[in-house]
Amino acid sequence: GEAANIMKKIRRGDFTLEQAKQQLADELGDIQIHLDIVAQMCEINLARATKQKFNADSKKRGLDIYL
Repeated sequence: GEAANIMKKIRRGDFTLEQAKQQLADELGDIQIHLDIVAQMCEINLARATKQKFNADSKKRGLDIYL
């Protein structure tokens, strides 16, 4: 939610991406940390799951971009 709020404020013109870049990076880092913790708790290989999902979506959309 916090990352989305920062993006909303950038789009609205409250500040530029450059001004908010570090704060946004911190929030995205938090998201990745929490996602990794949940994946570990559920014994899910997050890298493998991401690759499989990315490739399946590329195939579904007829794209030639695969991981």
